[in-house]
Amino acid sequence: LTIMILFFLGVPCQKVNAKEPVKIYFFHSNSCGYCQAALEFFDSIEGEYGDKFDLVKYEISSEENWNLLESTLATLGKEYEGVPFFVIGDQSFIGYSSASDSKIKAAIDTVYEQEDRYDVMSGVKLEQNTSSAVNKTDIVSYAVMAVMVAGSAILLIVAKVKAN
Repeated sequence: LTIMILFFLGVPCQKVNAKEPVKIYFFHSNSCGYCQAALEFFDSIEGEYGDKFDLVKYEISSEENWNLLESTLATLGKEYEGVPFFVIGDQSFIGYSSASDSKIKAAIDTVYEQEDRYDVMSGVKLEQNTSSAVNKTDIVSYAVMAVMVAGSAILLIVAKVKAN
């Protein structure tokens, strides 16, 4: 009953597992040497940091990925300055050199240890993707609510019958 009340009030019942890998959103171009160097860096730390991050790559030559980059930049209040561009938690990085390695590792460590993480993609909206994701979430939420209400009603009826 408490879970049902919290669900109806819209209070989230699921806590983020802080030990889940950090999403790194990586915008790049296949023809960019700095992007290739950054990818090699992420590959090189896979052994040490592999359980701490998931690299989500977006090659910006496709219109969909370019639009996603523009939306991400707008969400962060940034202007396009080139690639590679990547986001780790609430930190963004433009360009890459080996001098950035320690900052990138520190960002991964910091976000990995956070219980309440910022995910830039939760604020990014693309018209073609938004409606279907919301509708699927709504359908699942309503189905769970219906099951909970039906279960509660059945329990109340059974308890009333046993009491008589």
